[in-house]
Amino acid sequence: MEDLSIFNPEVVKQLIVNSTRAQADHLNAEALKRFQGAAADWKANATIERAAGRPLPPKPEPPITFHVEAGPDGWPKWIEGPDRVAPPVPDLDPLQAQASGIGVRIGNTNFYQCLPGDSTPDGIVVTFQGGQFRKIVTPWGGIWEKIA
Repeated sequence: MEDLSIFNPEVVKQLIVNSTRAQADHLNAEALKRFQGAAADWKANATIERAAGRPLPPKPEPPITFHVEAGPDGWPKWIEGPDRVAPPVPDLDPLQAQASGIGVRIGNTNFYQCLPGDSTPDGIVVTFQGGQFRKIVTPWGGIWEKIA
């Protein structure tokens, strides 16, 4: 093994600080990858839960970053935070009414059939084929009223 005493101790300390900074960068990059995966999983699961009318699962929190600085003695000093590896997970996009539930016109009226499987809530207004339609839910089912 080589004798390291021939190196300037301050240079050796700086090399160790630089190496430790590279380790911190690697840890932050790995934490970011894991968080991005968790955020994508949350979005998929939260979308399913919302569609089923169940409470949303808790959002994952982005991990705190690590930084390395040279301490007063020149050796590496790990510092946690305050930054995070990524911004917080955004909320789900608002529900968009699907106009695919509008069927054929009922007689010579402004009312149109709801197609099977249409789950648009009562009172929602959508634009469909150049017109505006409001969903009306009744005890016997739903209909669409053309309002413009």
